[in-house]
Amino acid sequence: MDGDQFGRDGSAIAPVVGVILMIAITVLLAATIGAFVLEMDMPDHDPITAVDFQITLEGPDELRLRHEGGTAVPVENTFVVIDGASPSSVDGEYPLATVDPSLSPEDKMTAATTVRINDSDFGTSPDFTAASITIVRESSQGQTVTIHEWDGPDA
Repeated sequence: MDGDQFGRDGSAIAPVVGVILMIAITVLLAATIGAFVLEMDMPDHDPITAVDFQITLEGPDELRLRHEGGTAVPVENTFVVIDGASPSSVDGEYPLATVDPSLSPEDKMTAATTVRINDSDFGTSPDFTAASITIVRESSQGQTVTIHEWDGPDA
């Protein structure tokens, strides 16, 4: 056999280059799709879709938080944020389970659940008339969702 018979004309190179290019395009496409999917925000497993909260001032030193209806609010990762109260030492972010000892982190606030915030929670007599109160929930992805906001009559 003559060595010139076995494709010295380069005809076998074109299919090999074509296959390598197809594999490269497939890998590039898969990497692009993978990067896009991994950067997408995953939905919260426990979203708060609709909730009706009411905060009322029962006196200058007592607030009543009441769940009036809608989605049950998990106590875990739900906080009461107080700003502008007097004395200022009362201002801060408090886990819902700490302002009401009857609630545990595993509980959910459902319709008609009431939480009272007063001097027994702080060891001092707070004045909430000029305060702003915000109920927030931190999702499992670290996003903060405001559930309800309230401003005192003098805020």
